[in-house]
Amino acid sequence: MAIKVKLIASTTSTNDEIKKAIDEGKPEGFTIRALRQTAGRGRNGHMWTSPAGSLYISTLLRPDAPAEQLPSLSLLAGLAVYRMLASYYEVNGKQIKLKWPNDVMVTKPINGKLAGILVEAHGDALVLGLGLNVNEPQNGESIDPAASYVTYVANITRLDTADFGREFLEQFYALYERWLEDGFAPFKDEFNEAMLLSGRTIELVDALGNTLATGIAQGVDERGYLVLLDEDGSMKAVASGEVRVLH
Repeated sequence: MAIKVKLIASTTSTNDEIKKAIDEGKPEGFTIRALRQTAGRGRNGHMWTSPAGSLYISTLLRPDAPAEQLPSLSLLAGLAVYRMLASYYEVNGKQIKLKWPNDVMVTKPINGKLAGILVEAHGDALVLGLGLNVNEPQNGESIDPAASYVTYVANITRLDTADFGREFLEQFYALYERWLEDGFAPFKDEFNEAMLLSGRTIELVDALGNTLATGIAQGVDERGYLVLLDEDGSMKAVASGEVRVLH
């Protein structure tokens, strides 16, 4: 698959740029990387400023896959970031963990958000966007005010954001080709090994804050759905939702 990357200085959101590309009929693999965003966003419309120095990248996907398989794309992107960066953190006594469904975290001594992923449907295609915190802003701007603690790749290793962009695309599209053939099942065990929430009691809510499910996180199943153990001992698999850790 041909991956074409266009670099732009500034935009509201790289996802917005890919939506325009979808409207123009651009092919799968067309990618936008921006030096900064003025209206970056995450799940459920959370907005924040995206100052220069970090990685903001979105790519156009036209997957030939059933609808129930699509939610696992954000997990797949998280695995691509995990594979790209885990070794850097392990040698420094830290760990990268994946917070279902769309965040990449760093643990030890404190949980810090390293990256966020947003998948959006538009027209006849999908947009997959990644925001990776590379360099700490110099002017006091926050990458994500909603995160209790934010961490940066530059705290561990000095690599250019362009290098991270190229490596992410290589990692993601290699996983994506397998995902198109076999779904998420081949990646389930790797995701569960890196999953942050296993064993925690959590509540899943929708965009309006309504409770979808509550229970102890057991991991993900072959579809990438989060499996919860209810208080009555039954198992429930949930495709999507916002996570609130209860204890």
